Amino acid sequence: MNEETRRRIVERVIERSNRRGTPLADDPHFLTLIDGWVSGTLSLSDVRDGFLAQLQARQAAVRLRYRARLTTGTGARGNAETSKEKGRSTLSGSALSDPDSFERAAGPQQEAIDTGDGR
Repeated sequence: MNEETRRRIVERVIERSNRRGTPLADDPHFLTLIDGWVSGTLSLSDVRDGFLAQLQARQAAVRLRYRARLTTGTGARGNAETSKEKGRSTLSGSALSDPDSFERAAGPQQEAIDTGDGR
């Protein structure tokens, strides 16, 4: 496959991602990887691995920020002391008698996330 063909493929992928609301053209890391693929210096599997590594690093950063907010007591709903029972306040008074019965283990492609509340 020549460079021009790869460039047309990239343009179509970016256009499709923009229509779906996931603008890949705004991500400089992605563009660097794609430029390597278009020029022939990177294989598509290298691009995939690099992009997945970037996503995992971003997810880890988000988890760290979330955990930091939980330890300071300023979680998603504000001060942790204001909620009656952590993780259950949105289901209190609902028809769900046991909200834990709906939890399931992470699938083979999912990472188990420690919520920190002992569940």
